[in-house]
Amino acid sequence: MRPTRAVDTEVSYYPFAVPGPDGNQARIGGAAVGSYPRSPTSTGSIHITGPRSKDTPRLVPGYLATDHDRAVLVAGYARIRAVMAADPFATVAKDVAPLPDPSDADSIVRLSLDHGSVLNHQAGTCALGPGGAVEDDLRVRNTNRLRVADASVMPTLTTGNTAAPSMAIGWVAGGLILG
Repeated sequence: MRPTRAVDTEVSYYPFAVPGPDGNQARIGGAAVGSYPRSPTSTGSIHITGPRSKDTPRLVPGYLATDHDRAVLVAGYARIRAVMAADPFATVAKDVAPLPDPSDADSIVRLSLDHGSVLNHQAGTCALGPGGAVEDDLRVRNTNRLRVADASVMPTLTTGNTAAPSMAIGWVAGGLILG
């Protein structure tokens, strides 16, 4: 795992209740807890499959492809299991499905790949800069009148949510387009 002092994991806790038949009384209540790497090093790709806009692109997400991302995931999982085993959670929390032991890294990664979800926002598919697909003015290289103005131009994923940076990119793009 790379040495860092930056936040490397985000833990999400989602309490929920499923309304009963009358719409008021909860028939099921609980919470879901999960974690994911905040600065993942795994990369994926997107590929054009044909010349028409209706041709579905091929997505290769590359989730948990690096040792760093797997180590961060496993450490987050172990921490969540420890927190949920302590009071006050221990008195009310229970697993709804069999879960791997925190020391079984391969099973934790497999569980995540088979049943997990992606909570971070993808970025960088059209990264800007010298090695990217997009010029500094947000124009796609070797095209006419085509710009990209969303999180895909970010060369790396931000540690925080991508909403504000994406809005800033849109604001800059508007200024570039309007002159």
